[in-house]
Amino acid sequence: MIYIVGAWRSLVAHYTGGVGVAGSNPVAPTSIREGLILTLLCKLENIPDGNAVGMVAEVAGKKRNIFVVRKGQTVCAYLNWCPHNQVLIDQIPGQFFNHDKTYLQCSKHGALFRVDDGFCIKGPCEGEYLKGLNCYILGENVLIKD
Repeated sequence: MIYIVGAWRSLVAHYTGGVGVAGSNPVAPTSIREGLILTLLCKLENIPDGNAVGMVAEVAGKKRNIFVVRKGQTVCAYLNWCPHNQVLIDQIPGQFFNHDKTYLQCSKHGALFRVDDGFCIKGPCEGEYLKGLNCYILGENVLIKD
């Protein structure tokens, strides 16, 4: 966990060009401030481009299953939890996408979600969203804001 104070604020601004946010729920640049708590998830290189990686991270004080999707230099992070019946999206471990990787897909019942915002376009939870996490890239590291 990184707690942003003094020089860290400058470091975040330096590495991120003052923005530093990529993913489904952007945080305004002014949110990079002292007191901001960031949790280091992994190195960007550990998420193959065009794929997703599941992991466990602390979210709101609890250990939660999450997954991070990478498209080039952009990442999105979500709780690994289907809004339809509260099961892991990757019931088949590591399988987060439909066959042509255009949508995230719940392997339990086939619901399709947009990668960029987690909106369900088809399936029993149509119109609902995956729970997105504020995701940052700092240098070569992927972090979430708690």
